[in-house]
Amino acid sequence: MRALIVMLLSLLFVVGCVAPAPSTQATADVVTAPQQPTSPSRNPAPVATPEKPAIGQPVRMPPMSDPLPPERVRAPAPAGVQVVRTCKVDGDCVVKDVGSCCGYSPACVHRNSPTDPAGVRAQCARDGISSVCGFNEITACRCVRNQCVGEQEPVGGWMDDPPAPPPANR
Repeated sequence: MRALIVMLLSLLFVVGCVAPAPSTQATADVVTAPQQPTSPSRNPAPVATPEKPAIGQPVRMPPMSDPLPPERVRAPAPAGVQVVRTCKVDGDCVVKDVGSCCGYSPACVHRNSPTDPAGVRAQCARDGISSVCGFNEITACRCVRNQCVGEQEPVGGWMDDPPAPPPANR
């Protein structure tokens, strides 16, 4: 019996320690800072104070603005040459230099597609556009969903052979 009383008292002590303290927010709202005297030549701007919602009441949010319109980015057009990337089989795709504002830029394109790397660089010079130099080395080209796509050899090399193309869904 004595042990039960000790347990109940200790439980009440622990519950009393974790009980939340009464809110001091209400008293903080009442206390205001002393008014500073202002100079007669200067009128203070009115300050809008936000309304505080009642406890337990939903907060009414301001209306959202309209979304921004989409932006279009213009890539420099090659000097009259359209690169063709469409294909039907993997054999249609080859690696060619299509050019960039920096120089050499390999890409997988159709084997009969015209390219004009010098024209691209000239167009960049006319438009005053520059580019960051560097490119990814393309080790193989494949036809994926009727588009020529380049593949890179993994950093450690292929484990056995390059991966086989996925089976065609018919």
